Amino acid sequence: MISAALEYAALGWPVLPIVPRGKIPLTAHGLKDATTSTATIESWWEQWPDANIAVRTDDHVVIDCDGFAGKHTFGLFIGSVGFASSPYAWTGGGGLHVWYSRGDTQIRNRAGWLEHVDIRSEGGYVIVPPSVHANGRDYYWEYSPAEKPVPPLPELLRDALTSCSDSAVTVSNMLEKITIRTSGARTGSKYATVALDGETDKVRAAPVGQRNATLVAAAFSLGQLVAVGKLEPGQVAGALLGAATSAGLPATEAARTIASGMRGGAERPRSR
Repeated sequence: MISAALEYAALGWPVLPIVPRGKIPLTAHGLKDATTSTATIESWWEQWPDANIAVRTDDHVVIDCDGFAGKHTFGLFIGSVGFASSPYAWTGGGGLHVWYSRGDTQIRNRAGWLEHVDIRSEGGYVIVPPSVHANGRDYYWEYSPAEKPVPPLPELLRDALTSCSDSAVTVSNMLEKITIRTSGARTGSKYATVALDGETDKVRAAPVGQRNATLVAAAFSLGQLVAVGKLEPGQVAGALLGAATSAGLPATEAARTIASGMRGGAERPRSR
């Protein structure tokens, strides 16, 4: 643990010790104590040799995906841009941390930015490998920052995050406006997943002049599936917002269109 902590510090990433197999800082002032000081780090891990490691994310944007659902939602959002160029790590709980450089863009922490996806940036921290989850499983890098330097935020992601933070219509309050009553428990289906992928592909490929109409139709169609419990509203909204901004639509305009289309679809739910 101490070797890994020192390696992060050498990258200029402030670290702090975390309760073994936990996520709570061990130091008196928590996040404020994060440092790159070799002497301090050595002292901490001599005192707590099994401590997990956290990195303060002020200079980064870390996409925190909760399990497969979060990874799938973020994958749909970012589409063809992908995240193969970024270092990313698997958490002990089966989640995923995708790393980007924040640059001069102001990005705040945000829980529930998309369904099962949080944002860790200014004033936040994430647990990093080789920390150990409460279940005993290790965090590990699929591609470490030594293998792939942290890239700047893709334009798609930067625009979506800044538009949502500077606008009255955020992803979160967009979802609050989608009041869809579902019939029965959420069961999901392969058909619904294929439908979601297909509709987001249509939105991304829509030519100029037809983008908004394509987005409305997609939101309506998928809203019908949300209404019968086959898809989660946040999953649909996040995927469509990513596809729409990728196609060139402003995030705020797209968010309103998605909310409207999904509400319309929910009023005429699918029979299957």
